[in-house]
Amino acid sequence: YRLTVTSGGMETWEGRIVLLAGLAAEVNVSMKVGATTTQVTVGDVTPMVDTSTPTISERLDRSRIEQFPVNDAMGLVAATTPGFEGGGSGPRAYGLRNDSTELTVDGAPASDRSEGGTQGSAPEATYIEEVQVLTLDSSAKYNRPGTVIVVTKSGTNALHGQAYEANEDNSVVGVARQRQSTFTSPPFLVNNLFGASIGGPVYIPKVYNGKNRTFFYFDFSEYFLRQATSISTSVPTAANRNGDFSGLTNASLQNLTVYNPYSTGSAANNYSRTPFPNNQVPASMESPLAKYLYGITPLPTLPNVNPAAGDNWISGAHTYQNRNGQVLRLDHMISDNDRLFVRFQLGSRLIASNSSTTVAPLLNNTTNLTYNIYPDRNGVISWTHSFSPTFFSEFLFSDSWEHYQFYTGTSANDNVDAILGLPNPFNGNGWPAIGGTGYSTTYSASTPRSNVTNVYNGQENLTKSHGRHRFQFGGGIRFEHDNVLPQQQQVPGSDTFGTNYTALYNPASGTSYQATNLTGSQAAEMYMGLLETYNNNFVRSYYLWRYKEYSLYLQDEFKATNRLTLSYGLRYEYRPPIEEARDNLVGFDKANDAVVLPLTEAQMVQNGYTQASVYNQFLAIGMKVETPQQAGLPHNLVYSNTHDLGPRAGVAYR
Repeated sequence: YRLTVTSGGMETWEGRIVLLAGLAAEVNVSMKVGATTTQVTVGDVTPMVDTSTPTISERLDRSRIEQFPVNDAMGLVAATTPGFEGGGSGPRAYGLRNDSTELTVDGAPASDRSEGGTQGSAPEATYIEEVQVLTLDSSAKYNRPGTVIVVTKSGTNALHGQAYEANEDNSVVGVARQRQSTFTSPPFLVNNLFGASIGGPVYIPKVYNGKNRTFFYFDFSEYFLRQATSISTSVPTAANRNGDFSGLTNASLQNLTVYNPYSTGSAANNYSRTPFPNNQVPASMESPLAKYLYGITPLPTLPNVNPAAGDNWISGAHTYQNRNGQVLRLDHMISDNDRLFVRFQLGSRLIASNSSTTVAPLLNNTTNLTYNIYPDRNGVISWTHSFSPTFFSEFLFSDSWEHYQFYTGTSANDNVDAILGLPNPFNGNGWPAIGGTGYSTTYSASTPRSNVTNVYNGQENLTKSHGRHRFQFGGGIRFEHDNVLPQQQQVPGSDTFGTNYTALYNPASGTSYQATNLTGSQAAEMYMGLLETYNNNFVRSYYLWRYKEYSLYLQDEFKATNRLTLSYGLRYEYRPPIEEARDNLVGFDKANDAVVLPLTEAQMVQNGYTQASVYNQFLAIGMKVETPQQAGLPHNLVYSNTHDLGPRAGVAYR
């Protein structure tokens, strides 16, 4: 901005000021007696430190942002703000609990309430104009102790554009020192960030010239990461896949004997069994389950290593990340007193990595590869109106949407149990967890979960300067829909191989039924498909959470003297208790030792919240059930709090 001060009989004073996000700038003007035609230009008068309020904050302007090799706003904040930690996942200031810090982009909330941290595509550094981080004693205008304020770039009267690329590729460098491991070269790593942006006045030939009036800014960015992670594990040998367990030992290299489970004798004969000759299991006894698992599991990279004594598969598992974003912003000067801007953003992020460093990646990625997917979109519209030089208002409305998805393997939506021939009483999709294979490599459960978050936010902020007072007051309304699919843990099953089928009963163990030492093999039972434990969980499907927030605030910055500023305010918030759209809630009445349920058994079964057999078993062991009304509770089980007041006070002295 250009600031000009005139007064009769005084020289005209002029200076330039950059008004940073959230800053109430204080400029001290020095004027001299002189002719009114004399003009004194003093250049940039932007204050380096905000001494007008007690709020502790950190600011990053565009010049500083460009100096950091960090891709997103929260990374910038975490790297540069004292007392701030967490970055994009659960950001917080000075050790406060998670969700104590709000991220706003052009005034619109961009925090992820369901998972913590930021929504899928954190603002990219390429289109950020400035960042302000409020870490302590923030104004009553803000609803969290900590606030990160991000302002995006906008167009100007001049047409500007840029294209950029940042590439990191370790294939062009060697190993810094000789590695004392199996690997002789560093794991594969390629980072590539590229994009382009353009901004300027809106100009349509012979139709509209937006110079000094209407501006646009557009940014496009892509990020790709390809990386190999070192994996060291053990997998079935070629001999084991053919039923040859002649070299079978334990970790101490003691030979193990495998017995035929189908030769088990009677109790009178102490459940005697016949060993397989030379531990060779006939090919006719290979199960379809084992044949399928062998077919998707890689062969050993170190075939001469005994998998019972060491890892026979050492290689790399690929990790990759794709991220993209597009931002369009339009700014329009309706009049000298009215300004309007609209911004819309699309983004997505995909992260895929091996489930663990101790399991081998499979040949078809049906499991053991974990995906995190974050498509999102958000938009904001803001109208600023000046009633007078000392009184203006800002109205803002925003909408944001994100669909977070987590699952393991490319078959997370398939009925894998039907392919494997395993029980699936609750019709769960994805892979069951299969363990106890006799090798370090197991088969990870898909365990899908999902959050669909939609946030609607409206705010009205007014500022009035009067004498030594600067009043800020206003309010906001926020509606949030969180459709949450809890982790579907072990719905398709958790199945484990053991050693009892192929071990020999030890008569000395009596009714504890222990096996004779050095008998039995998990690997052999995997070959025959003899699972010893099956487990399937019933897990509820989506919860449809509904959250509302209403707020009012008043803040006064009172300049008591030229050096002393008193800051005080009050924020009122009303948050009705969170609701579940289909009353999928449960409580407990301690006075009556009863479970409180808003729904009847029939309603819960019909909605898929439970099964009649499960519900009736709880009734059979003495569970008592009440309605919320019988327990003396409201229908949503929680009473409202209408006395949520947040006072603010601080002192600034310079």
